[in-house]
Amino acid sequence: MHLFYSRQGQMDDFNLYFYTQTIQGFQPLLAQPMMRTIVLDSLRHLCSERWVTIYGFVLMPNHIHLLWRMEGNERKESAAASFSKFTSHHFKKALAEQAPALLATFSSPKNDRQYQFWKRDPLAIPITS
Repeated sequence: MHLFYSRQGQMDDFNLYFYTQTIQGFQPLLAQPMMRTIVLDSLRHLCSERWVTIYGFVLMPNHIHLLWRMEGNERKESAAASFSKFTSHHFKKALAEQAPALLATFSSPKNDRQYQFWKRDPLAIPITS
């Protein structure tokens, strides 16, 4: 595998990756305990369903670093896409109920979505040794 695909977040099955995903605008969304819980719930789900094996992670106020391996499941979407989709849906729901003004800061001008929480093109670097 080449170090950088045209999309840096692409990952091959059964390979170990250092993965970083960042909140849009570098906002400290993950500093809030409820948002951290949403992220952790998503990671637990991916592990329990055997989509990934997580060897370690660091949850920072505006991004997450993971050491994880894709487990090669025959699914419609990747584990990373599932993670992004699940967390974004729950971020939107929580912010709509508790912090509508903060939710508005994640408004997206794109036609295919109302809000965008994660920056496009997360970084996935294969770990080979």
